[in-house]
This record gives sequence, C-alpha cells and structure tokens, in this order.
Amino acid sequence: MYLCLLPAKFVRRMYEAEVVSICLIVVAVFASARLYFDAQKLVLPQCPQEEKVETWVQFVFDYSILSDFDIEALEARIEEDLAFSNLILSNSCIPMIRKSAGYEFFDARNAKPADMLSSHYELNLQHRNLLERAYQEPNFYVVLVLSEDNSYFDYEYKIAETWVDLFPNFVVSDVRAAPFALEHELGHLAWAQHDLETLSSQLQSRTLNSMTTEDNQSQIKRYAHAALCGDSGTIMSYSDNLLPVYSSPNITYQGQACGDVETADNARLLTEYARALREKVSARL
Repeated sequence: MYLCLLPAKFVRRMYEAEVVSICLIVVAVFASARLYFDAQKLVLPQCPQEEKVETWVQFVFDYSILSDFDIEALEARIEEDLAFSNLILSNSCIPMIRKSAGYEFFDARNAKPADMLSSHYELNLQHRNLLERAYQEPNFYVVLVLSEDNSYFDYEYKIAETWVDLFPNFVVSDVRAAPFALEHELGHLAWAQHDLETLSSQLQSRTLNSMTTEDNQSQIKRYAHAALCGDSGTIMSYSDNLLPVYSSPNITYQGQACGDVETADNARLLTEYARALREKVSARL
C-alpha cells in the first residue's frame, strides 16, 4: 500500500515569478509554499522534438463549492491548474500534455467522504462511468475536488492525496489547494517521489518497497526523487519555494543542478511514463 499526501503548504494560491514558458505517511513541514523564483537564474534544456501524448483530466466538484465559487470561477480554476501542469511538463521536456475532459458535480450532503477509499466508493455510486473510463483508459484521470465544508483533509496536515498502488488514475483534493498542486499529484501517479530528505523522514524505518504491492515493485525507481537547488526545490519537493520543473540534472537554478542521474531525475521518470502511455494509447486505437 502506497499512500501519497500533499501537505497544506501547497495551499497558498500566490506565486511570484516570471513565467518561463506559457505518497506518503507523515507531513513534517507546515509552511506555505510559493512558486517563487528568479526566472533569469532558471536554465532549462533544449527539448528534442517528440510527439506528445494527450492526457485527459476529468474534474468532479463537490456541489457545496458552488456556495463559494460560480461556474465561471470553476472553469477558470481548471484552466489555471492545467496551464501550470503543462508549463511544468514543457519546462522539463516531458512529451505529455494535460487537457480538460470537463467537469461534473458530486453530492456530498449525505455521503461525506471520510478518506480516499470512501471518496472512491461514493464517487463510484454517483459517477460509475467516470471511474470505469479511468480504469479502461490509461491517459484519463479523475480529480475529485471537495469543498471546505465537506473536505476530510486536515488543513494543517494535508490538502490532496493519491494512492497510486490502488487507484493509478484518481486524485482527491481540497478546493483550497494551489494551482500547481495538481501536477504534484499527477506526478505521484507516474510514481514520482518527494525529495530524499523528506521521503526519508516520512517513511521513518519503512521502505517504499515494503509499502507497495508485488505487482508494482518495478515502478519504484532509484532516480525518481525531487531535488533542491539554490533556495528552491522542484515540483515534487517540500521546499517552501517551488520551481515549475521536475527534477533533472539538465536543469539548473542559481548555478546549481536541479537533480542528478542517480537519485533525482523525475523528468526522466515522467518521460518514460509518457512514452509508455503513448504506446498504450496507440494500442487501443
């Protein structure tokens, strides 16, 4: 069993930067993270030309969200979240693009989820077709967004989660999550990990292998970790300042490499994931 959590530090919807181009057990840090960096000191690689695999993200909003947001605001949120995802993928030379599959609504009034398992169960009762599609189509993801009133997340502890070992195409999020939180969670669904220091503190004496089913042992890669560089960290890290990139030895910030080939190359992991996904999608056509 492998549970991925995103801490409350990702809730701040503030980011101070020039745009470069347009899962676990315990959370130990509670500070607010920001997409805050000096764009002139972020050096990106020249990306090779490669066909991008399309991935589709279906949002399902808790009806109660409509008491705080109108339809136009929700549509703008979807656009913003996907724009950040695609920025991160593009900056990291990952041949994949996120697109919206639309949105539906979820009634939590008499079925308030208590955890990820109950979220999946209740959503299956109301939107079975969406979860069946996620099971059948490897490039289709369902993101359930809970209102503040119906969220089971402890705001000071976590704000979104995935369980890739059990639900490889499913995310649950609190509406207060920041726009760049989406790609962090989708990264987990590609088996990307946090930075080594954070991961070690979260696992304590355990190992990822001991928490992962035998069928998925091969998904755990030694190089699939986030990285810290300069005063910031890559998108899968728990740094207070975040860069819009996956870890890669080919990316530098403030003169420091944002990864290494042995332990921190999530760009490689996501690229391998994208290529495998493209083959699966082609095989279905």
